Amino acid sequence: MYQRFLKLCNPECPGIIICQGYPCPPSLIRAAQEMNCPVFGTKMRTSDLLSDIVIYLSENLAEKLLYMHVC
Repeated sequence: MYQRFLKLCNPECPGIIICQGYPCPPSLIRAAQEMNCPVFGTKMRTSDLLSDIVIYLSENLAEKLLYMHVC
């Protein structure tokens, strides 16, 4: 399992979130520390968290246009 977690915690992985209050497996903690990959935990349901993330990203990373009136 540790080898799989090492692959998961690659440099392209921005982080791992464990939902529903599940405990983090010790082998994941070890792999994440070695690969400098952040691991977060929440009691939220996965679907609720994903919904919140999508809303946040769409509001904060959406293309924004600024219209200026030029006289």
